[in-house]
Amino acid sequence: MVDKAHQRGFITGGLPNIAPSEAYGLCNEGAVIIDIRGKYITAYKQFGVSKVIYLNKARTTLADINLEKSGVYIIAETSTSVNSREIVRILIKKGFKSVYNLAGGFVEWERDGLPVVENKNARLTGSCICQLRPRNKK
Repeated sequence: MVDKAHQRGFITGGLPNIAPSEAYGLCNEGAVIIDIRGKYITAYKQFGVSKVIYLNKARTTLADINLEKSGVYIIAETSTSVNSREIVRILIKKGFKSVYNLAGGFVEWERDGLPVVENKNARLTGSCICQLRPRNKK
């Protein structure tokens, strides 16, 4: 039997990628998003799907979480995909068959109108992404 997840996405730079709309479809079939964005960013906006692992890339490694090799995983970050592509590479080397980089990351997910959970109390401020921090609470 062919795993439907293997028929999805596209290859870029030798790695499997998936568009946000396809990723959302996979999430509805049980796929897990592994969100590697920083904790301040994920405190403000999260993927609006039921299965998400928040893996703060600065503090946690893949060794810190238990992943079943038979699962379907979508690795996501803000937009650049530099770190998420590296995690996809690592998981493939470890024998995972259904792992994807989310093309365009959270930025494209939100731009495509897919479900997002927003905590306005954790809203961020800053002139660029490298300067983002929580707003002062009044």
